[in-house]
Amino acid sequence: GQNYFDTSSVDEVLDLVQELAPHTTTVIKSTIPVGFVEGVRKERPGLDVIFSPEFLREGKALFDNLHPSRIVVGADSPKAHLFADLMAAGAVDTNVPVLFVGATEAEAIKLFAN
Repeated sequence: GQNYFDTSSVDEVLDLVQELAPHTTTVIKSTIPVGFVEGVRKERPGLDVIFSPEFLREGKALFDNLHPSRIVVGADSPKAHLFADLMAAGAVDTNVPVLFVGATEAEAIKLFAN
């Protein structure tokens, strides 16, 4: 149906992470359905998964990465803050707004931004 998200590639990567590097933090940037990360956390306890949506316009990905309108991180842990710091450090602009929210809220922000 039109509301179907194919998350098979994300699931395959999560399988590999769980097998090869289960103690790492995995950041999902792909568009995923609302509630996906909560489902992953229930199905894969112990796997540290953060959703951080991209807001990239077609044909403007490099510019939008260097000049992000905002950085949204779907977690509020020390690793989430480290990730946000890395994203901000990679931006040309200074003082990029950073928003730490729950995973489901981050997924909804991405869904409604599309």
